[in-house]
Amino acid sequence: MEVKLKTGEVKSFQADLTAIGLFEEEKTNQFLDQAGKEIITELQQSLQSKEFSADFGEMKSFTPLGKLPTKRVLVVGLGKKKDFSIEKLRRISANVHKAAKSLGVKNYVTVLHRFGDLPYEK
Repeated sequence: MEVKLKTGEVKSFQADLTAIGLFEEEKTNQFLDQAGKEIITELQQSLQSKEFSADFGEMKSFTPLGKLPTKRVLVVGLGKKKDFSIEKLRRISANVHKAAKSLGVKNYVTVLHRFGDLPYEK
């Protein structure tokens, strides 16, 4: 699978799948807001019905129904914000890659690296 670095807003990414993280303490965030109110409404219903939680490693796929250039939005549970680390980012990124492969997507976008207050090496 080819890896490319792109910048821009979630609503502009053309991909088979876009992975967006969600901490347990959140109901939405800037990236989900960019995905649109339909995705947020479905996510809130899934959270209320306990069909999905933002526990670390949980994933839920949503179809944007033509509202975004991506075919699917994968919301990824990041757990508690205070517990998020570079190691957890590595693990969850690997899980997203496995999920993308099992769904048969040819390309995907992730903004998981934009979450938390991680100490990046320069």
